[in-house]
Amino acid sequence: MIRKLPPAGLKNIGPVSLGWLREAGIRSRADLIRLGAVQAYLRIKTHQSRASLNLLWALAGAERGLRWNRLPDDARERLLLELDAAQSASAGGIKSFSITPAAAQGVQNPVSREDAKTQNTKRNKGKHAQSANERKKRKSK
Repeated sequence: MIRKLPPAGLKNIGPVSLGWLREAGIRSRADLIRLGAVQAYLRIKTHQSRASLNLLWALAGAERGLRWNRLPDDARERLLLELDAAQSASAGGIKSFSITPAAAQGVQNPVSREDAKTQNTKRNKGKHAQSANERKKRKSK
């Protein structure tokens, strides 16, 4: 099977993502730059529900000529804010959300981003350890 290579200058774009870009009418890096990563992502998302935020990072990296994993955290945060604003605007500005008691009083969430990452990592390690233990039990039966 011959693998189609992405257009020159589009880093991070594999054959599946390239097909999704074409479906959305984005055929070149110039099209991507003109639209911006968020609008391109939203166009793709209308055709492909499987598209995840990893695609947004890939598009932003391709737009900037960077690998997706080299995008700074602040750039990712800006992309998420822009995505949130674009989705809110397309929904008529109506957005559903819940307010925690602390947020209602104007108190910021005491859990930092790093703490949340650590908690998720610990939680995931526990799941993997549990799965490994379950496999050992099944083998011993």
